[in-house]
Amino acid sequence: MDRKRLLGMAAAALMVLPMTLVSCNKDDDDDNQEVKVEKVELNIHEQDIFVGEKFTLEATVLPKNAKNKKVTWTSGDEKIATVDNGEVKVIAVGTTYIYVKTSEGGFKDSCKVIARGNIEFADAKFLAALVADKNINTDGDDGISRQEAAAAESIDISAKNITSIDGIEYFTNLKELDCSENKSLESIDLSKLTNLTSLMCSYTALTSLDITKNTELTYVNCANNKLDTLDIRKNSKLETILCGNQAEEIKLFLTIDQYNGVWNEKKEKSDNKNVALVMDIFGNAVFNSVKFDANLKDGESTKIELDQKKFNFFLYDSEKDANLSFIESSLLKQLVWESSDETVALLEPSVSEENDYYYVQVKVSLKSVGETEISATDGQGNKISFKLTVTE
Repeated sequence: MDRKRLLGMAAAALMVLPMTLVSCNKDDDDDNQEVKVEKVELNIHEQDIFVGEKFTLEATVLPKNAKNKKVTWTSGDEKIATVDNGEVKVIAVGTTYIYVKTSEGGFKDSCKVIARGNIEFADAKFLAALVADKNINTDGDDGISRQEAAAAESIDISAKNITSIDGIEYFTNLKELDCSENKSLESIDLSKLTNLTSLMCSYTALTSLDITKNTELTYVNCANNKLDTLDIRKNSKLETILCGNQAEEIKLFLTIDQYNGVWNEKKEKSDNKNVALVMDIFGNAVFNSVKFDANLKDGESTKIELDQKKFNFFLYDSEKDANLSFIESSLLKQLVWESSDETVALLEPSVSEENDYYYVQVKVSLKSVGETEISATDGQGNKISFKLTVTE
């Protein structure tokens, strides 16, 4: 390549280089440009709260990459509520607004604060009964504050002609509640009363009762109502349940342990008239035998050689690793045992007693090589089974 041509190419390169440098400098200027604030948003726009309580507001300056995130806080009426860096304290009854404002651009947002002095109850008779109780109404005024409700551990409002106990949800530390003999009381919401240990609500007009959240309960008397179902399976600490004499038959959902320990052992204390027990007898039961390699769960399979001729198996409680047993024999005797192919295996079930408990044992006679399903069905349609293959 000749010298003249090389000089021309070098000159062209020098012309391009400054343009490139200019372009890079322009990008740098864009990156360093400050992002302006466009708005501010609060996480809460209305708060219903009681005097003496506080809550925290969070302000988000947008866009999120805006450089100046400074804001100022003000209260519309500091006699009702004050604010310090987003923390709001309620001082007196009333309504006011808490404002936030950006330092750049002066953008604003607000939260309405409704400050209440005492709990509002739907039923004046319920309120009157609470106010009359000096153990609850500790300041002696004509209302119940949030603090008084939270401090209460026992409420007896029986036979007060109360139709609603709405507001009971504020009594979060309540342990004992007696609202019995209020014959127009049709519903109660106990979902917030997670510390409740004793509940008496008999002789009311309840059509439903949910105590699945009240896992500390040891005593429940809900007899003589209009309940059609009651589920106590999550109430593992329950010692006494009185739920009979409903307007119609009540279905009581319970576990095996509750049947043995709560229902049957203490039935002399239990009002169990007109009650239908609903229980999956099998629960998490497994089939157990020295002939099995391991306990068989529902639907599993095993193989046994024909020359074994006979073997026994039991129903076990998989959690306790013990015989699935009941304090009375009637539930086990109602089980229907079947072999789907009796030319392969025949069954001979029996109920035995040990330490005042009953358990089921099944003798299996092997007849020929083949496959059969061995199953048990209880009186409520629950079924448990395993597949048995008989080999040479």
